[in-house]
Amino acid sequence: MATLTKEKAGSWSVRFVDEYGNRKAVFLNNKFTEQSAKDLKRTIETLIACRNNHQLPDKRVIAYLETAPPEIRAKLEKQGLILQSKTWTLTQLWDAYLATKEVKVLTLAGYTTVRKRFFSFFNLNAPIESLTAESIGQWKKCLAKKYATATVAGSIAKIKAIIRWATDEKDLFVKNPATTIRPGSYRNEDKDRFITMIEYEKMLAACRTPEQRAILVLARIGGLRIPSELVNLNWADVL
Repeated sequence: MATLTKEKAGSWSVRFVDEYGNRKAVFLNNKFTEQSAKDLKRTIETLIACRNNHQLPDKRVIAYLETAPPEIRAKLEKQGLILQSKTWTLTQLWDAYLATKEVKVLTLAGYTTVRKRFFSFFNLNAPIESLTAESIGQWKKCLAKKYATATVAGSIAKIKAIIRWATDEKDLFVKNPATTIRPGSYRNEDKDRFITMIEYEKMLAACRTPEQRAILVLARIGGLRIPSELVNLNWADVL
């Protein structure tokens, strides 16, 4: 799909045909060796294939583009092979994740809450490159000053899920920046307390619907985890 040509002056060029049948070329200066020219040729061929098949480039190409000299990026931008220095913002990252992930209402509500906490620390329009192990660690420390350990753990787990999706599914990160970040404990022992039968009966009497009473019975008497085990409960599970 692309050809490597040695020019009269001894420099290299990569020639290709765009989607409209127009012949185009990326000319390199004498600093580029034959091997570096071949690397660029393979990158251009991959970019053309991705464009034709409506796919995102793989990690190798993304890594190449991130380390490529500005002059090469400018040439690729000029030929329409890559977008002109545009990147996803953190807002776009969140929106894309929540739009494509099939989550239940309760889970989506949880992500919405974490999103508010996230953007109380990060800038809405910051590029996704601002998500580093250091910045996520700083956010975790900030959360620890305001929320319980279990709340912090849940928040970190959700942003790790988003970054993992962005890395594995969308190739937006060459390397997952949240790999070394640990969510922490989900237990908050300070709030652990035995619910007495007297308290249980008072709550049961205050319920307005049979569904509310059923939830209390399943939680206090049945020992189900609420809501995770409740939302997946079917009649086939009841003996």
